[in-house]
Amino acid sequence: MWTVLDAMTHSRAENIGTQTAKRQEHKLTNLIKHIYPHKSLKVATKSTEAVTVVNLSSKELSEDTVSVLSRGLNFAPTPRRIPVEDIITNIENTIFRNKIPHGDADCLRQDVSTLLRKSPLPKSNITLKEVSALRELRNDESLLVLPADKGNATVVVDTEAYEHKITQMVGDTSVYCKVSYNPTSRVTTKVNKLLHIIGDKELVAQLRPLNPTPPKIYGLPKIHKSNWPLRPIVSQIDAPTYKLSRHLATLLQPHTGKTSSYVRDSRHFVELLEGIQLQDTDIMVSFDITSLFTNVPVDEVIQIITTLLGGTTLPTGYVESITYCLKSGYFLWRGDFYLQIDGVAMGSPLAPVVANIFMEWFEEKALESANVKPRYWWRYVDDIFAVVARDSLKDLTSHLNRVHAKIEVTIEEEKEGKLPFLDVLVIREPNGRVTHTVYRKPTHTDRYLRADSHHHPSHLSSVPRTLLNRALALCDHDYVNAELRWLAWQSWRYGRDGAARPAVPHPLGTTLPAQVRLATILWLKQS
Repeated sequence: MWTVLDAMTHSRAENIGTQTAKRQEHKLTNLIKHIYPHKSLKVATKSTEAVTVVNLSSKELSEDTVSVLSRGLNFAPTPRRIPVEDIITNIENTIFRNKIPHGDADCLRQDVSTLLRKSPLPKSNITLKEVSALRELRNDESLLVLPADKGNATVVVDTEAYEHKITQMVGDTSVYCKVSYNPTSRVTTKVNKLLHIIGDKELVAQLRPLNPTPPKIYGLPKIHKSNWPLRPIVSQIDAPTYKLSRHLATLLQPHTGKTSSYVRDSRHFVELLEGIQLQDTDIMVSFDITSLFTNVPVDEVIQIITTLLGGTTLPTGYVESITYCLKSGYFLWRGDFYLQIDGVAMGSPLAPVVANIFMEWFEEKALESANVKPRYWWRYVDDIFAVVARDSLKDLTSHLNRVHAKIEVTIEEEKEGKLPFLDVLVIREPNGRVTHTVYRKPTHTDRYLRADSHHHPSHLSSVPRTLLNRALALCDHDYVNAELRWLAWQSWRYGRDGAARPAVPHPLGTTLPAQVRLATILWLKQS
């Protein structure tokens, strides 16, 4: 009986998944055609898959190139040879760090040596034509392959167009200032001086910058907007302030999230929604801050942090360290160095917590001075969900845009009784009750780490398990069945392709796709 039910559910889930994927593909394709009417876009799709590769370049991509790119930028091809030298080096480092006794270390070396001699190469997970396509793409300096800003699509752009956009971006003198010197040594010297404040020698040794390199800027294309503007990211890994900034962020984090409006994540938001009742005169809206990170007023946020830490036991010198990390932002672009005049760089470990601290101050000031108070107001960093009276919405929006000169607030109103927030779709029922389900943007690809990627099995099995847990957490009883049907089809997609894709073991002893379909059956039986 279970075999028959499993087959029936698999078929139903596949049909529902196909229809949903086609709707998403149609929405994104129409959106892109509307945004880019001047050129013919090469959007790679399959009949049952959403858009995964968006070609914004001037070149046609071969089928093999599209095929390998559609696997995702996190897809790992199987190695052409076993990396013996790397494995031995890592083993020796592990022996040294953990101070393994000589006898045990020799046994470990012998076991590893035996395994390396007997281990065959894994079967290739891409074709020879795809290998050739990857090689050609890697050698083509006129093209760049980037992740989309949102949705996990793979975007192909002309290198010249991309570099032109970055150059235009860093030329904004209100945000960046070009300098004729390399600030790295100067910043490194200052960081080493600031580390003396900490006092803990072991911690200082961990935070001290070793062989630092300049931060580097790059951009993620916003494919859902006209002319694909870039979201600037400054990679600060190995930068002089990176380790110190990360440490300071961990110290600041416990001082945030104590307001009644704080939303920890999507699951927390769903918990907050329980029991709310909307009135006919209410409207659900979401507010968003335009380019929050680059518009955070650094001098003001330092004053806020100084007040925030005033009642703590942290040394006062920590404020000096925070100030320097926020004000010493710089990056390298095409051989030139730029200082960031104001705002915080996306990519800095301090950026999220500092932005959150500023937004807590902003919303407190905004709500205290507002003539009209929202019935509900919840915030995740710069994304705000609110329920307000329809006739007061315009006044509230205008008020929010007057609170601070650098902060611009945009608004999205509910449509047909539905409003997305984070990855939750909030749905108004006729009786004023609120329900919710998983939300996917039109740019969402439903593309996750594939089961044939050369990753550890624990990483592979975590993908569908995480999706299942999300479905059960974010969907109420009215919508969980549809989401589980969709998830069962996605899990079938995730584990199809026959022998080329190994089954992913589940802790309960079954393959995870079948486990998800079983969960669907159980939920269907309850309804």
